[in-house]
Amino acid sequence: MMQPIDWKTRLLETVQLIADQTYQKDVWLRGARGQQISSWEEVICQLFDDYDLDGFLQGNWRQAGISQVQYDKLVELRDALNASLAVFGNAPDPAAMLNSPIWQRIRKLARETLSYFEPVEAV
Repeated sequence: MMQPIDWKTRLLETVQLIADQTYQKDVWLRGARGQQISSWEEVICQLFDDYDLDGFLQGNWRQAGISQVQYDKLVELRDALNASLAVFGNAPDPAAMLNSPIWQRIRKLARETLSYFEPVEAV
């Protein structure tokens, strides 16, 4: 099992991908970053499946040194992403999704969430 501090780092690296419009356009739409391959689906699976955001928020956030405010921002982002799944489904058209007001709000919320944490190294 991953140590809470490493778990937090992996989650925040994934939140960075959600916050980064340039990355999304370059990689999700154009595949323009060399060997990097990614998609909206992969990032969502990383966050919720690989790094189990819900499990982290249910029990390990305090051990990772996360404050209540940081926890609240992660919960807010999680809830916005869950709500977007009802709108976008499991395989949205990347161009339409990236330009939607819903995703723009989520990107902004991801940037706000990251602003409550010490910067993590760029992925």
